[in-house]
Amino acid sequence: MPQEKLVARVAVSSAVFSIDKAYDYDIPLCWQNIACPGQRVIVPFGSANRRTEGIIFEIIPADGDRALKPLSHLFD
Repeated sequence: MPQEKLVARVAVSSAVFSIDKAYDYDIPLCWQNIACPGQRVIVPFGSANRRTEGIIFEIIPADGDRALKPLSHLFD
């Protein structure tokens, strides 16, 4: 049985105030059992996919087939 896809809501540290909100990122299958709220991550941010640090705010089930960028790195 396939594992349910999960999405991380991430608060990105470099977002300016006008776009300061949580952004959704795909959690790769290999990290779905270890990713948790409060964990620091590296994500591709913006149209240039600049590697940016953030914090997982919430983990939710994926809704539909939205194309999301994946998390790049999980910190301990």
